[in-house]
Amino acid sequence: MNQYVTGFIKRSAKFIGLLFFLISVQISISAHAIKVEIVSKGNGYQLMRGGEPYFIKGAGGGGHLDILVKMGGNSIRTWSFSKERLDQAQQNSITVLMGHRMGKPRQGFDYRNEKSVAEMTDRILKNTMLGKDHPALLMWALGNEIELLASPEQTILAWKTMNKLAKMIKEIDGNHPVITILSGVGDSRLEDIEKYCPELDAIGINGYGSMLRLKPRILEQKYPKPYLICEFGPRGHW
Repeated sequence: MNQYVTGFIKRSAKFIGLLFFLISVQISISAHAIKVEIVSKGNGYQLMRGGEPYFIKGAGGGGHLDILVKMGGNSIRTWSFSKERLDQAQQNSITVLMGHRMGKPRQGFDYRNEKSVAEMTDRILKNTMLGKDHPALLMWALGNEIELLASPEQTILAWKTMNKLAKMIKEIDGNHPVITILSGVGDSRLEDIEKYCPELDAIGINGYGSMLRLKPRILEQKYPKPYLICEFGPRGHW
């Protein structure tokens, strides 16, 4: 196991153990992780949850889950970690694509700053420990559009950091895939992310005005893994 992960788990063991003890004093816990995996099927892929095929019919956010369910939805997506969202989803018999917020260079985050990266890593691993066994968890999403408007240097450093995080998350939680979510697939973005971040199990894509051109662009770059559409809608102001 990665030394960073081992050290983190040791540092967190007392806190997590106490937390779970306090919870178990109040309620009887029967919740357990439901294994989710991506398997090859024919010329494509199939998402499996609890050994059964699972097709995502989702929405972003966390409000009005009753309406989502009435409309036939079965999943929500968050942009940062929230135990409350997992519990709400479980109460409504739906799942969560759970976000792990990563720093964005366009907002001032510097992937050359070891202290900032270490603090972000600790937060992400702590939240992974807190959420990994929740039955409503579907997948982990590392970051949202962190590459947007970033310099080439920062983008590559971000991908390399993400690759380390994806590997550490999967060492902690072997039951859920890890993805990231991109602002699009222009230039050589998919080639770069496969080169610098091979630990990802799939990618998510936010598509608006470019929606109809996504598939040809993905095929052009010969990206070998599955992809999800995580945001879409009419052409935006941008």
